[in-house]
Amino acid sequence: MIRPATSGPSQGLVEAECNILTCSRERIGVFFRKEERRFRKKVPQSAVTKNLLYCQIRFPMRKGSLVTIFSVTEPGLLKAGEELYVCEKFLMGTCQNDSSCLGYHILLPFHWQFHHKYSNCWYSVPLGTQMHLEMIYANPNYTAAKIVYVGKTLYLDMNSKIFQSSSPSGFDYARRICCKSDSPFTPSSEVYWHNGYKWVPYDQESGNQSSNLQNPDGTKTQLEEMYLIKTSRPKYVPLYQNVNKLRIWHSEISKTLSLWGEEATDIYIGEHPYKNQVKMSRRDFFTVVEMAPSEPAYQYCCQLFHDSIPPEQAVVLRIYRLYNPYFWMLYQREKRRLKRLQIPSPLEYHLFCQTPISLEELAKYGLCPKTRGTEGILGRGLYFSLNASVLSSQKTVNSGYMTVLAKVLIGEKTLGNYLFNSAPCKEDGYEYDACVDDMNMPTLFTVFRKELTYPYFIIFYKCIEDPVHLVY
Repeated sequence: MIRPATSGPSQGLVEAECNILTCSRERIGVFFRKEERRFRKKVPQSAVTKNLLYCQIRFPMRKGSLVTIFSVTEPGLLKAGEELYVCEKFLMGTCQNDSSCLGYHILLPFHWQFHHKYSNCWYSVPLGTQMHLEMIYANPNYTAAKIVYVGKTLYLDMNSKIFQSSSPSGFDYARRICCKSDSPFTPSSEVYWHNGYKWVPYDQESGNQSSNLQNPDGTKTQLEEMYLIKTSRPKYVPLYQNVNKLRIWHSEISKTLSLWGEEATDIYIGEHPYKNQVKMSRRDFFTVVEMAPSEPAYQYCCQLFHDSIPPEQAVVLRIYRLYNPYFWMLYQREKRRLKRLQIPSPLEYHLFCQTPISLEELAKYGLCPKTRGTEGILGRGLYFSLNASVLSSQKTVNSGYMTVLAKVLIGEKTLGNYLFNSAPCKEDGYEYDACVDDMNMPTLFTVFRKELTYPYFIIFYKCIEDPVHLVY
């Protein structure tokens, strides 16, 4: 049995309520991810940095390293309570009764747990799974959640919170622990009505006391409110919006301050903004570091991501920033060159890469048009867009997706053409830096040189219809 660190949240599927006198640091459940055990054997204790909220673990990668702040099975449960409610004072950072408090001390205003019929214990699921389940629960059109655990598929009824009877895992039912109804952290309920095909939001404030029901033949029938079939669900609030209200996430000042140069700006030219924050071995060429949800850059990435994919349709699991000194040197050298040309602003953009690529390949080789370039309406090159797209995201092993939010230097641009195999030339014989779909308000971009891009942020996410994994 592996014990969690005493200075951070417990790890794994956490066993709860086997005993009413459960200690504040609960022991790890028997359902522990085999892959994580192998990772822990590889990682020396010196590679683990612990603090009040995060537990940084450095995993070796070829020519570099990956630093996470949450375990793949971290549930965010710091203390189980004797009563089934989340302590709102702990979320605000003001709970003084750490050991005698009757409520649950967790990192979110809600908490999902699965009951195992053989051990008669409750097990907390990881943070990413918590958010995915909450997103499904808030949408009444999804009556069941498909859950994948150690290669087995389970189905959880979101209304009754009961697993199907043939569940091979031993889990029989689930529960959702939340704040008290009068708590400011309790989300407002959203009312839905059924139009004959699906549940749609019901406008309670409108003066219209009847609604139109569309029939299969296309006609509409007027239904009085007394005949409407209605239901209500708690409104889904994504993590990046939750942490702004939860002071427990802001216990570290360094995690709440923005770094100059991380935003898209033409002014900043210098060292990598994260250089003084990262510890990298001399043997490493790069380091991929997970961002804390309380960081302004994390919330900025989420806002850009959800501008194209609504938060009710996709949940952000993790966001990493890439520190590669060599790639950054090439990018800054190109930025200085373009600045000397006095090209009209904006010069630097934050754009979503439209080419699927794995994390390790991205960190080692960057975004290279020669190897990752694709043919399209603007020519053969690296494609970027203002909007994130599931179709252009890299599929991950846990049925999720990975997309790259990169810094891109557009420079001098021209309209693209599908016949371009390289950057077209200007009248003076020099090449354009980029091709776009519209000269006035471009939304699609393509570049032909690696130095014009720097893959700064890497976003891992899942869509609402994807299977729920008990690791993320």
